Amino acid sequence: MAVLGILGVLGVAAPMATADVVVHPSLPPELPARGYPVIRKTPTYFTVNANCRNGCTVPRGVSATDQSGRFIVSGGDFYEVELQDGTVLQQKYFAAW
Repeated sequence: MAVLGILGVLGVAAPMATADVVVHPSLPPELPARGYPVIRKTPTYFTVNANCRNGCTVPRGVSATDQSGRFIVSGGDFYEVELQDGTVLQQKYFAAW
């Protein structure tokens, strides 16, 4: 009987307030845009630091990306950008499109 009493209490759910979902304006869309260049993480580089005391080979990449007006800008330690047609451009450290 005690089990039925506990189940009866657990089965009662408090009503929850429903609120409209607020979409944060700086979050990327669920479906990514197509047709933009891709920043490549090559060539890798060798580094020795506090995290890699014996040395590590690290891929290059993007440190920050933001939108400025109608442009998307990216900065990092990358060396190359690959266009959608497969063309690779030497583009060091900063790209905007």
